[in-house]
Amino acid sequence: MRCELSSLILLIAAYGAPAQVGADLSDSISRPDSEPATYSSYWDPAVLNLLRGNFSWTIGGPLVWAPQDDPDSLSIRQPSTVNFRDRWHMFMVTGKPGRPHRIEHAAAAKLESLASAGRTVLDLGEADVSCPQVFYFEPAKRWFLIFQKLDPTQKPAVRPMYSTSSDITDPKSWTRPQPLVIPYPQFESLWRDFWVICDDVDAYLFYTTTDGRVYRCRSPIDTFPGKVGPPLLTLKGDFVSSAHVYRVKKLRRYLIVVEAADLHRRYIKSYINTRLDEGWDDLCTSLAKPMAGGANVRLATPMTPHWTDSLAEAELIRDGFDQTQTIDPKNFRMIFSGCTEADRAGKAPGEIPWKIGIVEQPQRVLSDPLRGPDEPGR
Repeated sequence: MRCELSSLILLIAAYGAPAQVGADLSDSISRPDSEPATYSSYWDPAVLNLLRGNFSWTIGGPLVWAPQDDPDSLSIRQPSTVNFRDRWHMFMVTGKPGRPHRIEHAAAAKLESLASAGRTVLDLGEADVSCPQVFYFEPAKRWFLIFQKLDPTQKPAVRPMYSTSSDITDPKSWTRPQPLVIPYPQFESLWRDFWVICDDVDAYLFYTTTDGRVYRCRSPIDTFPGKVGPPLLTLKGDFVSSAHVYRVKKLRRYLIVVEAADLHRRYIKSYINTRLDEGWDDLCTSLAKPMAGGANVRLATPMTPHWTDSLAEAELIRDGFDQTQTIDPKNFRMIFSGCTEADRAGKAPGEIPWKIGIVEQPQRVLSDPLRGPDEPGR
């Protein structure tokens, strides 16, 4: 008991008092209830595992994939998912050699039902579009879809875009795409994978570059999506893409997850901080200790098929759906793009049959913070 009390005191001293939960959405939009944080939040097993970077996951079969007889899609990837009024809404990118990428929408009462749900192509023009992020922007009382458009005739060839809707359930309701006005960084590397998160004052836009860097820009929340400020370097490493940033529920913490590469395999790193406008502290930053990768992902059952060697373009399932991108450490689940090395061998990027899957934390990891993910019971 003395050891546990000492650990609690050290945690509070190191991480500070919990922050109050942000403002609720409008009355017409429901979201999970939030409670004021208490010091006991830091002694919650799931929170301790997060602060220690103690992650362990199980994986089942793919959630969504392109059937072999699908005439329109070879791959389905880059999922962005929210739960709204007890239905899951997934925005995903479909691809096939010889045609532009496009963003499609599917909805179902259960995640595992998304594979059989009908998909609708969003009308975002004739451009090649990808990397969606969906959220409800409470200040404007509208849904936002952030994505990128590829146009090789322009410089830069990749442009950050947005579209809005008053009704996420209607895939035909999205407005004509508009560009996000962001100063283009003066370097040769390509920028991509744009992600928005807001605190009470500012909207922050994060993106990655092809030389393994993560940048952030910001604008006042009351002028977003107006002109965004200049980019500032946030992280650099062996990053590939998909720097996604979240607010951790009941903690004064933000978590960034980003895709990294180990030869042909992809895995997920993570960093943590108390603010969005400062540097990030290492959390899970190696192949031996990833946030999610070969070292800490196990098959859910002996009968689970081996369908992926990579975890790419990962998005944590959020606790709500607003611009704060809040996640609950008691319910960590991650949706990602995956494929096997055999699927990738000798193929151009557009020929790889990506699928969408999910990893979840085993209950024993959530309930026992003093045991590592691969340690035997005490």
